[in-house]
Amino acid sequence: MGWIAQRWGALEQARACQEQALQIERERGSQHGCVTQLAHLAHLASASGNLEESLTLYEEALKVFLELGDQCSAAGMLRALAGIAEAKQDWETAISLYKEDLEIRLRIGYKLINVIRTLTQLGWLHARTGNAARATEPPPEPPPTAEGFAALRQALGDAAFTAAWEAGRAMTREEALAYALEETTG
Repeated sequence: MGWIAQRWGALEQARACQEQALQIERERGSQHGCVTQLAHLAHLASASGNLEESLTLYEEALKVFLELGDQCSAAGMLRALAGIAEAKQDWETAISLYKEDLEIRLRIGYKLINVIRTLTQLGWLHARTGNAARATEPPPEPPPTAEGFAALRQALGDAAFTAAWEAGRAMTREEALAYALEETTG
């Protein structure tokens, strides 16, 4: 019910539902259920614009998911934390968290689409921070628009945009993954 209420924009109702679900999981004694509900509450806090609450809840959920050995959910928490770092324009932290997310997803053999999304975010962050040599390709989600490409081209400059685009398209999947995980100096 909480997710439905959130999708309809009823954030207070969504929060009440998620808190009730958390209470039910506590009563059941389900540690995994509790941490999953914490993650849902973190997502809701983020959607409500409360980044500090969201940060605290995601960090707590990450810790518990790691203790439980749930690498898949831990990767999701790392991606969410990276999104918060992005919102705060803390590019270095965001890049570091996306790399941790990517490393876990590669290690556990997670869905390729999620690997692609993380690689995409890394590319965007490198573009935003002026590191055109590492910005390989604009993300496919949300669907790229002519305006989005134009903005990226303007931010990077024609030559850097074209070079980054061509470099990204020329890489194999393995090369792109290795490239994304390399350390950068800026």
